[in-house]
Amino acid sequence: MLTFADSLIRSRFWITAIGLGVVSALANGASASEDLQKVECTAAVFNYVLASGQWRYSRFEEPLFSGSVESARPLGGANKNAVWLVDYVNRGSGKRVRAVTKPRAYGDGDGWNNVTREYTAYFISRGVLGMDYVPPAAYRKNFNLSGNGHSIYVHEGSTALFVPDSQRLVDVPRDKWGISEAALLSDHRILRVLMGDPDGHEDNVRFGSHWDGSGRSAPFFIDFGAAWIPSRTVLSSPFVKELPSMTSYPAHTGFFKTPVNHIRRSTLERLRLLQALRDAGQGDLPFRDLIPTFIGRREIEKFYAALAAILRYFEGLEQARPGQVILEE
Repeated sequence: MLTFADSLIRSRFWITAIGLGVVSALANGASASEDLQKVECTAAVFNYVLASGQWRYSRFEEPLFSGSVESARPLGGANKNAVWLVDYVNRGSGKRVRAVTKPRAYGDGDGWNNVTREYTAYFISRGVLGMDYVPPAAYRKNFNLSGNGHSIYVHEGSTALFVPDSQRLVDVPRDKWGISEAALLSDHRILRVLMGDPDGHEDNVRFGSHWDGSGRSAPFFIDFGAAWIPSRTVLSSPFVKELPSMTSYPAHTGFFKTPVNHIRRSTLERLRLLQALRDAGQGDLPFRDLIPTFIGRREIEKFYAALAAILRYFEGLEQARPGQVILEE
């Protein structure tokens, strides 16, 4: 299996970082400045992606971040946090969005309901990993919610796009998913393991209308409040007896507990890019907009430790089963 650096060196690779004036190139063959070029090139990729905001769903984020509350009502359910269904509107543009809003509770539910992780999951899934499974999200402070006889002042909380027609993915026939079971299982496990989230059970893996405007329905992932929860808290739970990994995901009701045996090429290339940034001393770069409000050194170190383990895992699989691990989808 080629390393990420090998794949760059063997191909012509041009990246232009719009707005930052960074232009890097790796031409065929090696050169004396190869390592420096590699660092500049990988940094340019993330500078371009993050600075340009191409990954963002701005039409949703605008009202999610700063829209006025038009209507709100509390939702029931098993979630330990208060959960509200809220309509936000941007008075200037007229853009509206219906969202699931979770006020942050003192103590974060012993680590199971840290709502700062909801926006973090959207940012990492979409902006860092290039996936599109987590609904657009935002984080807000100091606003009021009232409806159905209830009223609260929210010091801070997460809010994410509401998908109205969703159902559990496990209840949807496989031929309706729009992605193979192997690819979906792989991406879901990778995201949850990278974020140290043991709560990706089958109720939190959904299927519904996608937000990309295509009119398609697709799988999506919700509820990342337990991301990077301390191991001792996880192992003391009556539902989870071991930490999540690529070989086992012991979630409450066991969504696809089996070992992951494949990885999509696009996901693998993004993981290698991240590792190259880390090796070049630029590991904080992809998370610069999350530091320090949403994550800190502890979470970043855990993310990269998991990433290195995932890459080793798939390299081992590829050695054992050459040509049978990487998915071209």
